[in-house]
Amino acid sequence: MPRVLFDASHDNNTLKDIGNDGFNKFGAILTKESFKVSSISKDFMSAIKTKPDVLVIAFPKESYKPEEVEAIHEYVKKGGGLLVAGEWGDIYGNLYSLNEIVKEFGFEFQKDRVTDMVESYAEDVVIMGEKVGQKKIPQFIKVKYFSPHSPITKGIEKIILFAACSIKPKSKSNVLAYSSRSSFADKDIDGSWDEGEKVGPQPLIVQGTYGNGRIVCIGDTSIFTNKYIEMADHTKISVNMVKWLSKQI
Repeated sequence: MPRVLFDASHDNNTLKDIGNDGFNKFGAILTKESFKVSSISKDFMSAIKTKPDVLVIAFPKESYKPEEVEAIHEYVKKGGGLLVAGEWGDIYGNLYSLNEIVKEFGFEFQKDRVTDMVESYAEDVVIMGEKVGQKKIPQFIKVKYFSPHSPITKGIEKIILFAACSIKPKSKSNVLAYSSRSSFADKDIDGSWDEGEKVGPQPLIVQGTYGNGRIVCIGDTSIFTNKYIEMADHTKISVNMVKWLSKQI
């Protein structure tokens, strides 16, 4: 039974959290898919030495020590699977910490928030208990452009990222998902396009290999959370990521 280990020792999103931002449902889904799921609560270095099939690092609010970063690199090199999820605009310094890990693999989380005035999610507008319309939220982006060559994105038609940063890939062949042509990389997080902000498809999910191991990076944690994992194709792509990382597909 493949083992999936979620890091919770750096103030990350956790399996035990049943709130909107928790990963409780994600853990239950993976268990149903015959994965053995557990979390790291304290001693990261000892836990990674147990050689799980997949290590999940999502939105850390505390930095990883140099020896921990080195241990992650060695873990992947020897055949481990690594799923890394960041958040927009480097809040809590999460992207600095994650980039210390993923730059070795040729990736870099960007300190922006991908925004789309056209392909964006709309929420109901309710007044006095009655729905009166819908309002688009430009930072909640619809993602419909996926690589046709990866088992991770096979059969995936749409996901929604609720405030995501873009990711600089090693090459275009590493990109699994892009935002639409109407999107832009909002560097100053003001919700509007400014001169110098890149317009057009932004890489949002990337995959790669390192030694004998595999890596997937995504610029948002929302698709794994209790609130959103059952929306659109979130469950399917999340399970596909873990299966690919554990070499099940």
